[in-house]
Formats: sequence, C-alpha cells, structure tokens
Amino acid sequence: MLALSLLLSAALAAASNGPHRVHHAECSKVSFDVSASGDNAVFATLPDRQNETAVIGWINDRFGDLGAPAAGTQHISGTYKIAGVYCWPTRGPSRGVLELLVHGLSYNKSMWTGLGYGNEYDWQAYAASRGYHTLAIDRLGHGSSEPNSDPFNTVQVPLQIDIYHQLIRAIRKGGRTSPLRRSFCRIVWVGHSFGSQFGSAMAQQYPNDFQAIVLTAYSNQLNTSSPPGAPYASASVLFPKRYRGADLGYFVTSTLQGRTAAFYAGDYDPAVAYGDYLYQDTMSAGEIGTFLDAAPRSIPEYRGGVMVVSGDRDAICCNIQGVTCNSILSGTSVVFPNAADYGFYAPPNTGHDLTLHLTAPSTFREVHNWLDSYFHHR
Repeated sequence: MLALSLLLSAALAAASNGPHRVHHAECSKVSFDVSASGDNAVFATLPDRQNETAVIGWINDRFGDLGAPAAGTQHISGTYKIAGVYCWPTRGPSRGVLELLVHGLSYNKSMWTGLGYGNEYDWQAYAASRGYHTLAIDRLGHGSSEPNSDPFNTVQVPLQIDIYHQLIRAIRKGGRTSPLRRSFCRIVWVGHSFGSQFGSAMAQQYPNDFQAIVLTAYSNQLNTSSPPGAPYASASVLFPKRYRGADLGYFVTSTLQGRTAAFYAGDYDPAVAYGDYLYQDTMSAGEIGTFLDAAPRSIPEYRGGVMVVSGDRDAICCNIQGVTCNSILSGTSVVFPNAADYGFYAPPNTGHDLTLHLTAPSTFREVHNWLDSYFHHR
C-alpha cells in the first residue's frame, strides 16, 4: 500500500505541474476568456438542492431517461474562462494542425497526459512526436474552467456548444494576443466519451469549424441499461477536501468497483484505475439533464473527416450481445453520411477509458496514421 500511495502522489504531482517539457514537445498552461451564450433548458422539476439524497435521485432518473423534461428555455450569456494546456512539437517538421482535446464526464484536461502516469498514456506527447500541436481544455465547470458555475442551470450542453464554437473562432483568428501566440486554420476536434458527443453536436451545428473529428469512446449504439460508473455521490460529500463548498449538483462516482467496471476492461494497470477514482473530476446535473442535445442521430451537414475509436470491451459503446465492436463502429458511419473520409479502430482488450489502458500507444498510433493519411490528401 505504501508503494501504491507513493505512485499516486507522484502521479497527482505530475498532473498538476505547470509548463513542462516531454520528449519532442514543450507545453504551457493557457486560458481563454470566451464570450458566449446559449438557450439552456429550464427543467420542469428540480430536487431540493440542499438535500444530497434528493439531488442524486434526480440525477439517477435523468440517466435512465437520457435527459430531463424541460418547461422552456432561458438565455444564458457571459464571459467564461476556459483553461487548457497547449503543447507543440520541438523536433521534426510541424504539420500546422491543432488537435483540440475535449474530455468526457468526470475528467478534466489531465486525462490527455495520462493523469501523470507516464508517456505511454500521454496523447499530447505522442501527437507532438508526430508533428501535431494539441490544446487540451477543461470544459465549463471542470478543472480550472469556471468550477463554481451553477451545475443545474449554467453547465448545460447548449451554452457549452457556443463556448467551444467561440473558442475555435478565437483559435482561428490567433495573433500575438492569442494565448497560443499564433493562428491555426486546420483544426481537429478530438473527444473522449461525452467530449465526443459534443464533437458530434458541434459538427451538426457548426460543420465548418474543423476539418476532421476523432471521436473516442463513442458509437451510435450506447448501452444505457445502467448508468456508467454508478452509484454516485455529491463531490463535496465524498471528497470534502477537494470539493469543499461545491454545489451538490456536481457529482462523482462513489465506488472504485463501479467506476472500474464501467471504464476499464482487459489490459490495464489497477493502480491507474485506482488513481483515476481518487482524483476524478466531477459531472454536472445540467449536463445529464441536457444529454440528448449532444447526441444527434444523423449529421448530413458535416463533410470533413471522421475517425471513431472505441475499445472492443467498452461497456458503454460496444456492448451489444452477439455483435462485434468492429461492426458497431463500422455501422456508426450512418451518423456521418457525407463525411469526406470515415475510419474506425477497436483496440483489443480495452475498455471505455482507452487512453488509460496498456493499449494506449497502439491507439495513439492508429489515430495519427489516419490523420497523416487524411491531411496528406488535402
């Protein structure tokens, strides 16, 4: 247990450090002030927000229904801080392509560096070795991006879609005042899980925002028979030191067993899964209540490239009895009927958190082989 504790402490320290260098890359913390607005849902019913049991009960019901009934909308607007880590290649040619890395529920930008567990889990380091720039962001209400926002009324899908659209506009404009100190005309949306759902919603509403999308831990056949990572608890109750004072509507998976069963399978290090549980970020009640706003079934407007990647033992995206994951991912192409190119990959013996499995290096390689081929012809 002492060795495991030391490993977890080292991982947490690595994940929270500031600007750093890794092989082939240099990275720096950045932040954007993004002015955005959206027509968020006014939920028909709300729980007693001072009662954790009532809040978690409402959330469980929303997972079962994949959303919450709305009694209308309210226009939400403001300027929001979006924090990120920008990495750029320091050796070899730069491709001039930026990957915008967008995490899923219960994570923040640190997932893209493997939570500090080493280069074999570090997407940003690998991308730099292939000549790609990356910007891993904290979504609204996660990590360092406005963590005190109202989790019911503000941290919803509609507002976030405009935030990320405006962020992409700022990245394209660039200039000396840009946190990235340059502009990018070629952008790839890379999502994980709910971050991939956001990617599909962005492709529907703003089909020209990026040239390609890579959707990991994603398919059009989600298993909703049981909520992923259940049971739940309010973050401020389960982890009072980290989330002291947080609204009860910010919640986390409450057991290691439940989180591991939902997110891991096959070839993974149990120490990574344990650290993932201890240092998990939150989910917001409003995101679950507006889940279907990030789940379009068909996106004929989008004509860029698409690659879908899910582990072949993903309990959420590849869990249909008698159907292979390859078949599910191949069939997901119906969501993008006019894509310029469609690719897919199912890493073997891999669960939902595919970048935190021992197969992560092969996943990184397959994705960047596809990106190389896609941009070579454009």
